[in-house]
This record gives sequence, C-alpha cells and structure tokens, in this order.
Amino acid sequence: MTPIAYITTPFTKRTGCPRQPTLCPHSIGTINLQKDCHPDTIQGLEQYSHCWVIFTFDNNTDVRTHKNNYKAKITPPRIRPAGTKVGCMSTRTPHRPNNVGLSLLTIKSVSGRTITVSGVDLCDQTPIYDIKPYVPWDVAGYISGGCWEGEMCGVVQCPDWVWDSEALEYIQRTSNGSNGYGSPLNKIKTEEIVRIENVTWTDEAVKQLTREHQKGTFKPLYPSRKSDVNTVRLAISEILSQDPRHNRQKGTATNEEGYKVVFCAAQVRFVVGDDKKTEVVEILKVNFEEGDGDGRMKLFKK
Repeated sequence: MTPIAYITTPFTKRTGCPRQPTLCPHSIGTINLQKDCHPDTIQGLEQYSHCWVIFTFDNNTDVRTHKNNYKAKITPPRIRPAGTKVGCMSTRTPHRPNNVGLSLLTIKSVSGRTITVSGVDLCDQTPIYDIKPYVPWDVAGYISGGCWEGEMCGVVQCPDWVWDSEALEYIQRTSNGSNGYGSPLNKIKTEEIVRIENVTWTDEAVKQLTREHQKGTFKPLYPSRKSDVNTVRLAISEILSQDPRHNRQKGTATNEEGYKVVFCAAQVRFVVGDDKKTEVVEILKVNFEEGDGDGRMKLFKK
C-alpha cells in the first residue's frame, strides 16, 4: 500500500504525543491528500462529525531491529500490578507485527485536499492509508430504537487496569459494578475526561507563550489571531495533564532541570511537584536544524 495522505500535527517528537485520540481535544491537525489522490474522494466527509484514520507507526524505534522478531508480550505503562505482561494484540501498543494504527478524530472542516481535524494523537507527517467516516453503529452495543435512538444498550468490557486509567476516571460504569459503560459516545464529554486543573503556568511562561504565538511559532495549525493563543495554552495543558514523562518517572517529583516536550515549533519546559501538580515554566522556539533528539529530522511545515 502507498499513503493517500500525510498529517501535519503539533507533535514533532514522540514524547508528548497523546497516547489516545480525544485526550487532547484542542490538538489540531491537517490531513493533506497526496497529488495522486483526487479531492473528490473526500467530498461529503464534511457531513460527518468524526472519522477513522488508518495510519502506520512510522516512528517506531524497533522497526528494523524487530522486523521479524517482534515482542509477543509487553508491559503496558499503566497496567496493574506493575510489570505484568500481556499479549501485544490485547493492548494499543504501536509495537506490533504490522505497525498499523487506528485513530478516531473530530472533523473540523474539509476544504480541497485538506481535512482539518482535532483530538489528534499522531506524530507530525505520519503517513495515512485510509479515511472512513464514523457512524453511530460503530459504537459497540448500538441498537437503533432499542432504548432511545443511538443509546448504547450493551455493556462494553475491558480489563480493570484499563478502566483504572486516569483518562477514563470520569466515565460512568454500569450500575451492577461490571466494567462497562452505559452512555452513548456523544454523551461522554471530552472536557470531563481531560483533567487540566493540575496544570499551572508561571507568569513568565504565559508571556513567552503569547510572544511566540504572535511570532507565528505555532503556525499553520494555530494562526496568530489573538483568540487562538488560549487554544494553544489549552492544548499544551491537556498534553501535560496526561503526564507525558517516561513510565519510570511518573508519580515522582521533577529534577532541577525539569522536563521538556515539543509542541509545533516550541519547546515546553515543565516541572512536577511532590503533589504531582505540573507547572509550565518556559516556552522557547525550537531550532529544528539541530535535529529532534530522536535520531530523525522532522518535516513540520510552517
């Protein structure tokens, strides 16, 4: 297969890229069709609210070393008890026999060869192989007219450690205590899932953010309009609320240097206190000519 499109996102490095779609609803991306993919192929897509995107994890570090020797069992970062191994097919790990990914994104607009989406969890310039509209019966347990129109009447099951993830903390479980949920997808508000109240900003970081925004550091995804700076701040706060640090660092206080993630063309430095609250302390422009730290040059387009 050959890619039909590439996506431009704020995540020029793997670190900081959300692990699931919808966890960062203010992360914006644009899916740009290749020249050999006619724009008529996405005509009518604007009538849908969401779309499935099939892509490849082209940033996997073990693609070459494990081409024919992938790890059948892995340890998910949030599994309990810690260190438990499960089969890779029972997780959402990018390290799989075929490094294919599936993401559910919100459609903001469709224009020409470009689809603007939000809730993005893909690295910048990820190759896209297919796009499909999301329809109500994609929700497990959907029964038209069985309850009220569009309600999920069945129970969706998953392991306890998945439900115990902080990302799902606010999703209602079924009344009988089983691990499922009884609300339709369109009634689960992402604002309730994403917790940003534990992320604060220093006054200097806010000033730096405003200054870099005015300079166009977050273009083309976040234009320099005054109103958009709050969207950038929300997006960064959503990313940090998920604690993008390595699993061994989660739940620990910061070191003196703090931690760094890259968002668009800006480096975000943050610290984590003993109370597990995160504070953004610095926003600086990134020099991509120095590389991105992952051994690979990114293609983020300004």
